[in-house]
Amino acid sequence: MLALLVCLSPCVVVAGDSGSFWLHFPGVALKRNTEFIEGLRLTVTCAHIEGIESIPQDWSVSVIRMIPGEEVMKAEAGHGASRLAAIDKLNGAVKIIDADKTCFSVEADFTISGENNRKIVLSGADIDVRPSK
Repeated sequence: MLALLVCLSPCVVVAGDSGSFWLHFPGVALKRNTEFIEGLRLTVTCAHIEGIESIPQDWSVSVIRMIPGEEVMKAEAGHGASRLAAIDKLNGAVKIIDADKTCFSVEADFTISGENNRKIVLSGADIDVRPSK
């Protein structure tokens, strides 16, 4: 059976034959040596965060399921030295399953620190939802 995941606000989705998906964040661009990822808040609606493939060293991760149909993953660096200089370690690290294509949505809120403190918020087409192989 071929699975295809469609978001409420369009996601970039690659079709596949699996019921599990990995999240990728192509829209996170950092200024080299001056900006760092120090946190991520990921909100998934109408799906289940099944697991995390890898956790960067000295990062804390928690998944909160307080509202039915919505799960929030919070990840943050333990201190300044463990901030990430690139998105690579988070791309493909979060696995979701049981996505209901009628209401599925995902939003990623990155906390960036360094020369300029800012937030990067991605949703819909800004997030690649790729099937597991």
